[in-house]
Amino acid sequence: MVNYKDFAFQGEITKSKLKGSKKTVENKLRFLKNLCKNGYISSACRVSQVSRKLVYVWRKDDEYFESLWYEIEEARKDWAEAQLFQNMGEGKETSTIFYLKTKAKDRGYSERLEVTGADGGSIAVDSKFIKEASTDELLNILDEN
Repeated sequence: MVNYKDFAFQGEITKSKLKGSKKTVENKLRFLKNLCKNGYISSACRVSQVSRKLVYVWRKDDEYFESLWYEIEEARKDWAEAQLFQNMGEGKETSTIFYLKTKAKDRGYSERLEVTGADGGSIAVDSKFIKEASTDELLNILDEN
């Protein structure tokens, strides 16, 4: 799991920028530290002895607190990407497939085909025809194209 000591902002948190009483600021810092340690909001709340609802109020009302939370989330994403690339380097096929499906769609690695009209616009569909057409009529249209 992500370690609190690994974050770039560790030691750079300016307590005076956090809004609230001394107790509130300490609770916010404890929550952020626990969020770094375990990565789960509900778990960080439980360990910090604050409610999930309260931390979302803090995030809404305190821009600095929100920015620290954001940095923790970004650091976690960086860590996960590093793990993905490490797994790919070790030849772990699932990681490679995941990467290709998410980052190489332009090369055909996708389970879903997205079709658009000219210049990325929408395609007009006659839904009345589709609803009323027989299976044979629909198959003929597919064969023609």
